[in-house]
Amino acid sequence: NFPRDLAALEVPSLNG
Repeated sequence: NFPRDLAALEVPSLNG
């Protein structure tokens, strides 16, 4: 239930 920003930080694999 967290914003995409935090999700991206938690899962850098998705971000790249």
